[in-house]
Formats: sequence, C-alpha cells, structure tokens
Amino acid sequence: MKHKNVQSAKKRDFSKAIPWIAAIGLLATIELIVVYYTANFVPDATPSICNINSQIDCDAVARTNFSLFLGLPNAIWGFLFYALVLFLYFAKSLKNFKIFKFMEVFQHPKSYIFLMSLVMSLASIVFAYISTSIIGKVCIFCFVTYILNFILLFVSKPAKSFVDIIITTINDFIKAISNKIYAIAFFLIVAAGISAIIYLENSKIFFPPEKSVFSQDLKNYETTEISNNLGPVDAKVIINEFTDIQCPFCALSNTMMHKIVDEYDNVRVIHHDLPLDKACNPLLKQQMHENSCLYAQYGIAAGKQGKKWGLINAMFKNNTDLSEEKVMELAKELDLNLEKLKKDANSDIVKKELQDEIETTLDMKIYATPTYIINGKRYEGIFKYIDLEKIVTEGGATLKKK
Repeated sequence: MKHKNVQSAKKRDFSKAIPWIAAIGLLATIELIVVYYTANFVPDATPSICNINSQIDCDAVARTNFSLFLGLPNAIWGFLFYALVLFLYFAKSLKNFKIFKFMEVFQHPKSYIFLMSLVMSLASIVFAYISTSIIGKVCIFCFVTYILNFILLFVSKPAKSFVDIIITTINDFIKAISNKIYAIAFFLIVAAGISAIIYLENSKIFFPPEKSVFSQDLKNYETTEISNNLGPVDAKVIINEFTDIQCPFCALSNTMMHKIVDEYDNVRVIHHDLPLDKACNPLLKQQMHENSCLYAQYGIAAGKQGKKWGLINAMFKNNTDLSEEKVMELAKELDLNLEKLKKDANSDIVKKELQDEIETTLDMKIYATPTYIINGKRYEGIFKYIDLEKIVTEGGATLKKK
C-alpha cells in the first residue's frame, strides 16, 4: 500500500507541471502569432528572432499554406489549446465561484487534457514531417510546441487505461448534455464555431494579402527571354536559380526573379531545374515532390518552342494543384504545339538534358530548393524582396526609369 501511495504522489507531482507547460506553450504561440503576422502582413519587416539561417527560418514557414488550418493560423489554434488546458486544469477550483458554476460538468479534467494532448501530439508529428520533408525549413518555436504537446501527454495521463479514459470522457459528456441548459449552450458553441470557421475560410482575413511582394501577378512584368535566361546577356548581376516546380518557396522565388529583372537594369536570371523527385534525382532516399521530374521535362520541352518561361510561370502559379493534364491545359493557353510538347517532354533527349543538369547541380553540392548563386556567392532558401534588391544593387544593378 505504501508503494502505491508513493507512485500516486509522483503522479500528482507530474500533473502539477501541467499549468507551467501550458503557460510556456501560451508564450511560444504568442510569439508564433507575432511571427505569422509580421511575415505576412508587415512589408519590409526585419527578420524574426528565429530566422537564423536558410534551414532554421520561422518566417519562411509562416509564409507557406501549411501555416493555416480552417482559415486560422496554426499559432492561434495552439494558443486556444493551451488556454483550454489551463481552463480545464483549474476547473475544480473555479467552480466554487458562482460565475464559473457551469464548470461542475468537468468531472475528470485530466482525462480531457490527456485526450486533447494526444490529438495535438499526433498533429505535431504531421507538422514536423511537413516542415522537414516538404517545406524543408525548421521553425524553432513550432518544434518547441511539439515537444510541449508530448510532455503534456505524458504528465496528464490518468492512472487508468486508455479505454477507461475514453469511456469516462463520453459518460461525462452525456451527463453534461442531459442538462437542457448545458445542452443548448453546447450546441450554440458548436454552431458558433462552425460559423466562425466558414467565415474565416470565405473572408480570408488571416490569409496574406494577394498583392504582397510574394504573390504578384507575373503577367505585369515585361522581361527578355533567351532560352532559360531572363534579362540582358551582358548584365552585371547574374543570378543562377535552382528550383523545383512543386516547391512552394520556388513559386515565390520565380515571382521575385521576374520582378527584379523588370525593375532593375543589369540583372540576368538563369534558371536551373532541380526536381526533388526520386524519378530523376539520384540523391533522394525518400519521395518528396512526385512528378517534379516530369514537370521539369515539360519546361525544357516548352523551351524548344520558345516558351520555356511561359510554361514554367504557369506551372508555378498552379503548383498546388498540378497534374500532367493540367500542364497540357496551361500549354494550350500558351498556344504551344501540344503533340510536339508531349513528345519532346517524354523524349530521351529532354530526359538526358534534365539528368545532365541535375548531376551538374549535385556536383556543386546544391541539394535544396530554392538555391541561388548570385555573382558567385551562394544563397539557400527564400529571402525577402528587399534583401534581393540589396544584393543586386551592391552588384551594380540600378533601378529602371519608369
């Protein structure tokens, strides 16, 4: 009996850490909310504290589509989760106050916290995979919250089986809504939540402005196209960019390359394909961007009809919903010879051209996209347009007279 009491005491000690963990989570998510807002809504903002290098970059992660869920930034969902954990943890104490009398329905708060932490821990695994394998960037504060979620899962585990926890939670819920007032309140909250999500999805108030520097319409930019080059051949600033059609940051990069050539004299951009696809990239051990090799082949094939950049631009603008059929639709809009395009894209000649370029790129120890070599200096990962302007002006580029 004494041994069991000691174990229970240890368990209670663990559970006492719940509010502290939740408090740290609140601070981390507040910082992430600030990062999201600054990265997406503040033009020319200085990099956040966790923008360390090309791989560890919270700002870059915040600018991707993965940073939103159901119209709301993930950081806000995280904040609400930790706030609810604190609310449930102190449920038993708060119900003594008349205003919080409704909290008497929360009979087993640790069970609820445990189940919520389980869901958040599973979500953390998914987001960690997306961050490292799809985006290719790490957000330190995001990973802090992932670790906190797993710690909460451990410290909130009640001394009962998982099945018992589920049964207890369901029974508590049924008992709570058997009270008509609580039942009406519950359904009103659910209705309000669904309405809020529908509103957020449709209003897109948390979505980055459509006309930000990272999403401007490419058709606004008049550029000189020579094979896989943009800009004058005798330019002082040469930008070699290495991209993957399905890389979200590469789509942003493509927009910036057109913008910089349109706005500055003496800048030339040379495009290089580096598909992160096992079908043609021998470096990859696991699949990342399936069919990127095929899309790169279509870009090369379009170049044989003088419209390489045209098709590349169209594919980048549609890279979240791309397929071979979609590529053909885009090619038709560009008045390409579809029969020749498809034949060339699947030809041994084009495949050899792509393979040679990939091998040359890998020999240069360039493995990630986007990567740039600007006048011999290497840069990895997306950066802000204001930083790109600084680099090219230091290299001798000047603003065009409009």
